[in-house]
Amino acid sequence: MTKRILAYIVLSILIAEATLRVTVFLGDYLQRNTFLSSLKEEGHGKQMFENLGIHPLGWRLIPGEYGGISINQLRFRGAAPKTPKPSNTFRVAVLGDSEAFGMNLQESETVPGILQTMLQQRDVHAEVLNLGVPGYGLDQYLLQLRETALSLEPDVVVLYLNFNDLDLKRRVFFLPESGIAKYSYLARLFKLIQSGTLLTRGSTAESLTSLYQSLPSLPTFPRAI
Repeated sequence: MTKRILAYIVLSILIAEATLRVTVFLGDYLQRNTFLSSLKEEGHGKQMFENLGIHPLGWRLIPGEYGGISINQLRFRGAAPKTPKPSNTFRVAVLGDSEAFGMNLQESETVPGILQTMLQQRDVHAEVLNLGVPGYGLDQYLLQLRETALSLEPDVVVLYLNFNDLDLKRRVFFLPESGIAKYSYLARLFKLIQSGTLLTRGSTAESLTSLYQSLPSLPTFPRAI
């Protein structure tokens, strides 16, 4: 009898885990397709974004030229930087969404472009990388930091935040995790409820602080502007 009850409990947990995963991925799939469809015209007749399916990054830029916007082979806007980084270069990586990317702007008019001009006017041999991707949120910033930005040896990482980036409900299950939450969506759900992220109308400072303190640690940078 005890074994049967235990088996039912395990089966119930597995069903709940599977149901939650399907619900999360289906919701993200529908939302992502709607968003990417709304951006089709931005590529000037060409598809600028690659849908990554179940990959937690969601989507990424496709290398090419799009009506004055150049996407390099590393899949971000502008010329690809030299690697390894030249010793005399102060490199800044800017993470963000469409505001950082500058969809309808020339490269020099974007936030990273303006920052580079300002630094160079101060006689700083600076290189500012525009890693902004339209539609990205906090979870994707963290993934992009780990998968792309850190390998480019930045001296400083700038996170360009909008108010809507602070609402973590959109893709909150895709934030990098550690421990059992790295493998279980149920564990993530309980953690999110405990932090208050899913119970507030907006992501309050308290719930954000609690959530970030539980995330895997990220490297710190010794230099700042």
